[in-house]
Amino acid sequence: MKMSDFRRKATFYRALGDPVRLGVLQQLLRSREPLCVCDLAATFARDQSVVFRHVKVLEAAGIITTSKEGRRLLCSVGNRDTVRRLLGSQ
Repeated sequence: MKMSDFRRKATFYRALGDPVRLGVLQQLLRSREPLCVCDLAATFARDQSVVFRHVKVLEAAGIITTSKEGRRLLCSVGNRDTVRRLLGSQ
């Protein structure tokens, strides 16, 4: 295995090392539609800027994708099956 593979995996698991990020990911996996950062912030009773930073960590790790819709930042899981399998969730 190449060192770059280890780095990619380390980045993935490091991104999951926070309870808020795990919660965000779980909410995204449960939703059929992309969720707005504002909705995630309300779900976790956190400021939007805090949730935004967590979303950016998950995005940088390649776990989720984001897209802009007006002023809203919509989030969704990139590859649901792979993420579910890696998390061991249904």
